[in-house]
Order: sequence, then C-alpha cells, then structure tokens
Amino acid sequence: MPEDVEVEVEETEDEKTDTKLEAQANDEDKGKGDKKGPPPGSPRWEEIYWKAKEGERALKEAEDLRKQLEFERSTMNAIKEHNKALADVVGKFTQVVDEKKTDDVMRTYETEMSKLLDAKKAAKESLDFTLESQIDERIMDMKIALRDMKKQASAPKAEPKKEVADDIPADERAVYDAWIAENEWFRNDPKMRKAAIDTELQLRKDPDYKYATVDEILGEVKKTVEEKFANKEKAGKPKMGYVEGAGLSAGNKPNTIKLTPQEVEIAKGLQISPEDYAKQKLFISRQRGEMKRI
Repeated sequence: MPEDVEVEVEETEDEKTDTKLEAQANDEDKGKGDKKGPPPGSPRWEEIYWKAKEGERALKEAEDLRKQLEFERSTMNAIKEHNKALADVVGKFTQVVDEKKTDDVMRTYETEMSKLLDAKKAAKESLDFTLESQIDERIMDMKIALRDMKKQASAPKAEPKKEVADDIPADERAVYDAWIAENEWFRNDPKMRKAAIDTELQLRKDPDYKYATVDEILGEVKKTVEEKFANKEKAGKPKMGYVEGAGLSAGNKPNTIKLTPQEVEIAKGLQISPEDYAKQKLFISRQRGEMKRI
C-alpha cells in the first residue's frame, strides 16, 4: 500500500515577481480610497469636488434666505396683530366715552335748567324784570340746545369704517360703562385716557393676563394710571362738598366765584363767556341770600 505524500510546488522567479506587483497594486488602491478630497493629479475629480462645494454653499444661502423671509413674515404678522388689538381697544373706549359724554351733558343741562327756573322765580319775586327777561332768553336757548342734543343722540349712527368690528358683548359693555362712570378722569383728561388705553393694550398682550376678566384688567388699568397721574386726578375733580356760592371764600378776591367744568361747558353751549356766566351765577347767589334774610 503506497504511503501519503505532501506535494509542494515551487514557484519560478517570474511568478514571484508577478505576485508581488499584484499585492502592491491592491495596497495602492486601498490607500487612494481612504484619502479625503479629490485624488491629486485627476482633473475630472477636481472638477466634481469643487462643483459639490459650490452646491453646498448655494444650499446654505438658500436656507439663510428662507429663515430671513420667515422672520420678516412673522414680524409683519405681529405688527398687524398689534394694530388690530389697538384699533379694537380704542374703538371700545371711544364708543362708550362718546355715549357717556352725551348723557353727562344732557343731565347737566337739565340740572342747570332747574336752577335757571329757580333764578327766574327769585327775579320775579324781587321785581327784577330785566334779569327775568335775560333768564327767559337763556332758558329758551338751553331748551333748543337740549332738544337738538336729544335728537342727535336718538338718531341712528352710521357704522364707522373700521377693519376691526367694535361690537362689545353685553356683559363687557356693562363693565366698561360702570368703570367709566366711576373714573371721571377718564372722560375729562385726554392724557390719562390715552394712558389707560395704552395700559389695557399692554395688559392684553401680557401672557400673565391671558385669562384675566375685564374687571381684573380694568382694575389694573385704574391702579397703574392713577399711580402715574397721582396729582392730576385731584386737580381735575371739584372739591367735595362744593355747593353753589361756595366759591366765595374769605381767602378769595371780592366778587370771585368758581365754575365747575360742567358749568364751563354750559356757558359754551349758551354761547356766552364763562365770565358772564359767573357774573350771572354770583348775582343769583346774592339774590337768594337776600331772599333768605327777608
């Protein structure tokens, strides 16, 4: 039986040389694949590489432009929302204030009409027919002005051209009415009124007041504005306990009398100067004093 024999083939010198060259070529190919960027000495790969870089730069510029456009769009939307909110707040306050002013003036006219009738009675009893005639003329002028005012108040109003509807819900309207009636400075002081409107607008944009009620917002408006104009509110209001003739005091000059802002408005409505109105009021006050002493 033949024995197992291991056979080994010996390579010739030419075959060894070919094997070494093949291994060296494989190593060079691997080294080329591991390098970053284009292989040196290859114009085609240089061209591809720089075109890819240019594409990356163009994509980055496009992304930056997109972000800028989005920012500008969001800014414009914020400005539009701000203007819309401002118009809404101003519309609400203006609507309520105009109606309140008309009601206040009408009530003041009616009160002064009653006073003039009393003055006419006093003039008649004192046989001052000249004064009685003057009072009659003013009463007639006042009646005409009051009639025209009532007619204007009852006439249908044209809808204002606004981008924002100024309809106020019934419950909010009642709160605004009560608040404006309570705060006389809002009707009489334009600067304080503007400050109140600006303050409400800021509060409505404040996230902390997102779910606040109208009562809470107006309460904060009142607190903020009155603290800012602490002295103005006192100066704009008549002194408590003021009665007709109370302007005559020991510290004032002779024949001096004070007029309330409402009386100044009445004098303008009667187309007479505040000085003439004050003189007439002083005369009536003295006549009443003399009648009481009799």
